[in-house]
Amino acid sequence: MAIDGPAMDEPTPDDPSAEFDALLQRAAQEVREDDDNDSWLRVTESIFAKVRASTRHSVPLRAELSADLVARGDQLFITDIVVKQILRDALEGIGGTAPLRMHFDIDNGICQGIEIDLTAEYGTDLKKSSRDIRNLVHEVLRVELGSAATTPENIKIHIADVTDERF
Repeated sequence: MAIDGPAMDEPTPDDPSAEFDALLQRAAQEVREDDDNDSWLRVTESIFAKVRASTRHSVPLRAELSADLVARGDQLFITDIVVKQILRDALEGIGGTAPLRMHFDIDNGICQGIEIDLTAEYGTDLKKSSRDIRNLVHEVLRVELGSAATTPENIKIHIADVTDERF
C-alpha cells in the first residue's frame, strides 16, 4: 500500500513549524553573510573589560561556624570590604571622629589585628574616643567573625588628622 503525500516528519506548507524553520534558515544565512557578525564579541569584551576595571580586590576573612558545619568540613569567609563597611557604619555613632583608613593584618584568612586611621575634631577627648572605638570595633569583629576575631590589644587606633570647624 503506497502513501501519497509528504513523509510524517516533513512539514507541510501549512504547518507553522515549516515557516519557523524557514525563518531560522534565513536568519542563519544573513549572519553568515554579515561582515560585521563578530560585533557582539567586541561588545561583550568591552563589557567584561569595564566590569574587571570596576571591581575591587578583597581579602577573605575566616568567620566562625557552628560545630556541626565545621565537622562537615565547611568554612565561612567574609571579605574585608564587607567587614570594613560594617565597621564604618558602626563608627558613625562615635562623636568627634571619623574613619579614614582601615587595614587588616590577616594570616591564613584569620584576622590577627586591624589598624584604623581616624580624623578627629579639635577638642575631642582622644583617649576616651580611642577606647570607645577599640571596644566597638572588637564587638563588631566578634559578632561578624566569631571566635576568629582579633583581641582588643591588636586593634590599633591612629589619629591621622585633626580638624577644626572654627576655621
